[in-house]
Amino acid sequence: MPKVSVLVPVYGVEKYIERCARSLFEQTLDDIEFIFVDDCTPDRSMQVLMGLLNEYPRRKSQVKIIRHETNQGLPAARQSGLKIATGEYIAHCDSDDWVDIDLYECLYRKAVSENLDVTIFHCKTIDGDRIVSETAGGYRINKIDCINDMMRGKMWWSLCNKMIKKTVYSNQIYYPKDGMGEDMCLTLQLFYYCERIGYVDKYYYYFINSHSIIQHLTEEKCLSKFYQIIRNVEIVKGFYRSNKSFVKGLHYLEYNTKFTLLPALGNKEIYSLWKQTYKGCELKVATDTNVRIKDRVKAFLSAIGLYPFPRDKYGYLLNN
Repeated sequence: MPKVSVLVPVYGVEKYIERCARSLFEQTLDDIEFIFVDDCTPDRSMQVLMGLLNEYPRRKSQVKIIRHETNQGLPAARQSGLKIATGEYIAHCDSDDWVDIDLYECLYRKAVSENLDVTIFHCKTIDGDRIVSETAGGYRINKIDCINDMMRGKMWWSLCNKMIKKTVYSNQIYYPKDGMGEDMCLTLQLFYYCERIGYVDKYYYYFINSHSIIQHLTEEKCLSKFYQIIRNVEIVKGFYRSNKSFVKGLHYLEYNTKFTLLPALGNKEIYSLWKQTYKGCELKVATDTNVRIKDRVKAFLSAIGLYPFPRDKYGYLLNN
């Protein structure tokens, strides 16, 4: 049995997969498996990967390839990988990101020495060649605190900076079908079953291209993202509905969902959708003393109709 299984969905990453795969194949941990899921990628991502693998002959027996006949999306790709994973621990790495080369060895040593269910590490968000944000320190080890921090946006909910014991995945989990908000939906459920939580001072490098994202962000895409996130938030709400420890955190999760619409609020119908979605959550967030002050102020202004100030395509303010 490998110590760690690393799941890597592959789609449209021809320019970036070499950097990702090198950081994986050069890991100092020997007993590891890599599961690449080709989600019917339309480019040469898999050819680049297979060519690179020839440079690491000792890794060939540790690599598993799954090929989807049709593009099924990130949640399905991850589930396909999970089904054949045999490691004691499960880790995720997006195929345009990369990691420290001793990451999984350090994670495994920490997890085994302290019998951890989940081991968390830091993340640097890279936009082009700039570090635009960093998560480092301030983590908590109580699962209720961690879950509430993730719900309130104080802790990154991505699966990619967390290594989780494989047995945790065997609990009752409602797997999302929508890609937007999938990490949030799955991580918040998995953490409910994690009693022992620890951290290592290592990094995951999360790559974004903000220029490309902004260029292609249409009203239709905003709405698509919004409804996907709504469906995943509803899964989380159903999972935690009877647990009073997370009521306030769920209100923030509702409130945060609305911001997916922010770039398209110049459309009156979308602005109306903003106002009607999870109506009343703003005031609940504004009165939550565990929410950051700036977020409480913004939520209060939203509750009384003073935020946001959407403008139409001509630059005129829309009437509330």
